[in-house]
Order: sequence, then structure tokens, then C-alpha cells
Amino acid sequence: MDDDFYKALYQKITKFDAETLELVDEVNEQYQELETLFEMKQKELAQTEKAIEKLFELYEDGSITKQRLADRIVGHEKTKAELEAEIERCKIALASQVNLVTVEMVKKRIDEFKNLWTNAVDPSEQNRAFRLLIEKIVYNRQNDGLSLEVLYK
Repeated sequence: MDDDFYKALYQKITKFDAETLELVDEVNEQYQELETLFEMKQKELAQTEKAIEKLFELYEDGSITKQRLADRIVGHEKTKAELEAEIERCKIALASQVNLVTVEMVKKRIDEFKNLWTNAVDPSEQNRAFRLLIEKIVYNRQNDGLSLEVLYK
């Protein structure tokens, strides 16, 4: 690979457009919303469990009849099962995003790349710098131009 290729690739990697950073921010916001929902559902579940306990206490004290206890427990048990299912879905969704990337992380990795690139003395060291960030490079030479698509790790 010639020097023009490496220069073009360097420019492609170090130029972060606003659209990419917005996408990272959007994904992070969705994650935060999911965490908030998860916490809300956990609180609702705790309240429902507390309500069930309170019903049993009322029954034990003789404040409500066995029939009334059974009628009211059914609704709370249904709510409890729904909340547990929602909490489980949230856990799965949160686990799938455990390796979430922040804008700061992206910028840090780009800075690391720039540092390695600047200190590289030969093409093999430049390749090592590229491997820090890049999963795959798709390039197409047409006439006198070069188009690059970079797939990041």
C-alpha cells in the first residue's frame, strides 16, 4: 500500500463528523432511559410486594376477610408478575449494551491512535496503530480517486 492510501486512511479515521458523535450520544441517552425505566420498575415491584405483605397483615389482624384477601391478592400478583417480566426484559436489554461507547471513549481512542501514528517510524508501526481501532477497511480505487469505508472495532 502506498503513502496516499495511508494518508487517506489517517484522514478518514481522525475526522469525526458530528453525525457519528450524535449517534453515540443518542445510543447513550437510550441506555440511560432504559436504566431509569429499570429502576422505576424495581421500585414499583417493591411497592407491590409491600402491598401484598400489608394485605396479609390486615387478614391476620382480622381487618379483612379471607375472600377479600384473595380478591385483592389476585390483582397484586398479576401486577407483580408483569413487573418481574418487564424487569427481566430490561436486564437483558441493559446486558446487551454493556460495552457501550461514550463520546469521550471515542475521542480518547482517536487520540491514542494519533499518538501511535505520529510516533510510527515505519509502515508496520502504522499498521499496528490502525489495528487499535479498525476491524476492516474497504477501499475502492477509481480513476485517480480513492474511496474508503472504515469498520471500527
